[in-house]
Amino acid sequence: MSEGPEVKIVADKISAALFGKKIDDIIFKNLNIDFKNKIIGSTLKEIKTFGKNIVINFLQEFIFVII
Repeated sequence: MSEGPEVKIVADKISAALFGKKIDDIIFKNLNIDFKNKIIGSTLKEIKTFGKNIVINFLQEFIFVII
């Protein structure tokens, strides 16, 4: 399992690649189709880390948590 510093590095890379951009598609195994449709078309607003968790906040006022 990743440690805190590695999680922060991953979050920073995601932010650098996607900050302010609209999500066109998402590939995620076993992701609920309704949730996938909610993410597609959304714009990344902010990424934070809390311990080993990554929290992705979108402009459309919903949050995606990677545990």
